[in-house]
Amino acid sequence: FSGIESGGKFPKDPSKLIPKLEKEKLSLCSGWYGANLLKNTPQEEMELMTEQLDLFIKCGAPCMVFAEVTGSIQSDPKTPLSKRPILNNEDWKLLIKRINEISKMMMDRGMPLAYHHHMGTVIESQRDTERLLENTKDQVKLILDTGHMLFAGGNSIEVAKNFKERVIHVHCKDMRKHILD
Repeated sequence: FSGIESGGKFPKDPSKLIPKLEKEKLSLCSGWYGANLLKNTPQEEMELMTEQLDLFIKCGAPCMVFAEVTGSIQSDPKTPLSKRPILNNEDWKLLIKRINEISKMMMDRGMPLAYHHHMGTVIESQRDTERLLENTKDQVKLILDTGHMLFAGGNSIEVAKNFKERVIHVHCKDMRKHILD
């Protein structure tokens, strides 16, 4: 391996993380940030993510994995994924506007936003992902996650072909068909 995404147990201080990465000959290739842009303004969300954003910048990460998690059921094992939140048209407009704003704020700091379509969130399916990309500015990039796309019944190859200029990060995953079924 030449790179790794940050995890919950990683040091948050670059003076501690960078030596650990160097010791293992690894670079920080990204890491998850769960946003609440349907509740928070982009300015409020930027304040909440500043420590992680600064860490990623100092570590030279090429992007920051970003997902809207307002109302997400992904961490609730009692709620079936079929009960994930669905956006109405007004919420879509608000989310698109705010993602465009925060992605510009991040790009102004030199860090691309890599949007992660994710099971149990408001952007889960291929159609959700396409709608997001069709309505956001080109500065909003995509992490293409083959496992999440397959789970949601989508086609990763099709998304990659149709939005190749937006794909900045990829998660390649194996799926066990009998578990998926």
